[in-house]
Amino acid sequence: MTSRKDETSCEAKSAAYEVGYGKPPVRTRFRKGQSGNPDGRPAHKAMSRASALALAEAYRTFTVGKGDQALELPAVQAILRSQTQLALQGDIDAQRFVLATIQKIEREN
Repeated sequence: MTSRKDETSCEAKSAAYEVGYGKPPVRTRFRKGQSGNPDGRPAHKAMSRASALALAEAYRTFTVGKGDQALELPAVQAILRSQTQLALQGDIDAQRFVLATIQKIEREN
């Protein structure tokens, strides 16, 4: 059993502090130095959605004809194949593109 003194001290503490709008109960407040949102706002960039769409399109497969064969290739591979073919035929812009792409890949690795 609790004594009458303990009950009156608890009542005195709660009566001294008015709970209401902007004044939450003391026991439910954030501790000092603790953030109300420790993880922060999630990082959702507009470009991340656009990047996801671009990558989905880049890796979508297409049927490409090579002679009498039909190959299923991702769009990126089909584009690189056509650029390489143009470069071999003497297209200077295609040659620059293919060489720049290969050099960039080799630098990253």
